[in-house]
Amino acid sequence: HTMAQYPITASVGHSTQDDPASAGKEAAERAVERLGPLHPKLAVVFASSWLDAPALIQSIRLVLNNVPLIGGSTAGEIVAEGPQNHSCAILLLAGDGLVCGVGSGENADLSPREAGQQAAHLAAQQLKGQRRAGFLMIGDGLISGYSDVIRGLQESLGTGTLIVGATAGDDLQFKSTTQVINERALTKGVVGALFGGQLSFGIG
Repeated sequence: HTMAQYPITASVGHSTQDDPASAGKEAAERAVERLGPLHPKLAVVFASSWLDAPALIQSIRLVLNNVPLIGGSTAGEIVAEGPQNHSCAILLLAGDGLVCGVGSGENADLSPREAGQQAAHLAAQQLKGQRRAGFLMIGDGLISGYSDVIRGLQESLGTGTLIVGATAGDDLQFKSTTQVINERALTKGVVGALFGGQLSFGIG
């Protein structure tokens, strides 16, 4: 018995506009256009901390509607054209066999284990018992204790679930970073997407 394989399609949209609402709209529209007729199952945004997060998120959501969204502020953005600064990049993923759930945990500076547990628990609820493949995590780069966040994730997901991720930056200002979950901008939090369904997930 072999698991049926469904193709996963990805697209990227990018904007260098200074206005956060314009940048979010342009990046999201470009990503949607490149995805073609497919409906995205997940959106991931990486955006400079110079762009006001609430305005950026609102403009992205207006384009993508209720597509699950995670992301974080950066100290540089990477797209096919090369490394960028003060820009916004959005990744969209689509595929018939792909299921995604997103979740967040707050106060990762004070209660990192609980923050990891909460993010994973909320994401897992949305998979509704379907097969889990792997977890993509974005945290706050200005706090320590992510070994405890990972421990919390594993307590919710099981140690057999693959985990990969990174922490958000703030263009080397070292003041405050942003983690994005749907329509919300958090700080000192952890957000993540749990991938499931009929797909293989590998980490190197």
